[in-house]
Amino acid sequence: MMTVSIVNGSTVQRGAIRPRVACFRRFLTCNARIDTMLVLAGLLLAHVATAQSPTGNDVAFYEGHLPRSSEGEIATSGLDDRMLRWVNGQDGAFVTGWMQSANATFYPMTFASVPVYWGVSVLADEIPSEDALAFTAGWAVTAGSTILLKRLVGRKRPYVSREDLVMRYKVYDLSSLGDFSSFPSGHSSMSVFLATYLAIETNTPTVRITSGLWAASVAASRVWNGVHFPSDVLAGAVLGSGVALLTHHLR
Repeated sequence: MMTVSIVNGSTVQRGAIRPRVACFRRFLTCNARIDTMLVLAGLLLAHVATAQSPTGNDVAFYEGHLPRSSEGEIATSGLDDRMLRWVNGQDGAFVTGWMQSANATFYPMTFASVPVYWGVSVLADEIPSEDALAFTAGWAVTAGSTILLKRLVGRKRPYVSREDLVMRYKVYDLSSLGDFSSFPSGHSSMSVFLATYLAIETNTPTVRITSGLWAASVAASRVWNGVHFPSDVLAGAVLGSGVALLTHHLR
């Protein structure tokens, strides 16, 4: 039998969801469905584009030799290299569309998350301001820790020393990557932080599955693009999920 408790003179059923939390869950579930539709649409467009292009997936590849140096080299396991080359070597139309869509959604989703969280808190009054502040703090800690580790470790990106990799970045994008900022993966840490935080806060299967699939796709796309080792992605995922869990616990 479900027990009840008295809070401030009102009867509350134990296990009941707070109205503002339930409303926020509906908000996130709707967004998750929209995000899923956008990803599927991106896949369809990418499939049509690759089918019509005679060069297919090669149109966005870097052509030529990239600068290579032994400086900043960190030993990688045979498994790390094998996984890197296997994921990087996948070039089917479906895989290409999926990876490109995941990579393209990272920045809009990541940088819009904080304003959206605060917008829902302030305008709709569905999230307490302290919850929005905790989310913002977790977001900042994840980003700051990632940047700090990149500077401290100084690991070379795979394309700098691996000549047999397919580099799927346009030439003008290379300058923003940083040849010695591979570990850990910032895309992985931030996307996993968002997915983990939303999964904990909403406890909704739809949000958990959608956000988890998105974060995993973003992480995989970094290896597929040739800009991260699998170990970089794993470290970023551990960092992002750890900060999300710690933020939730401290809140």
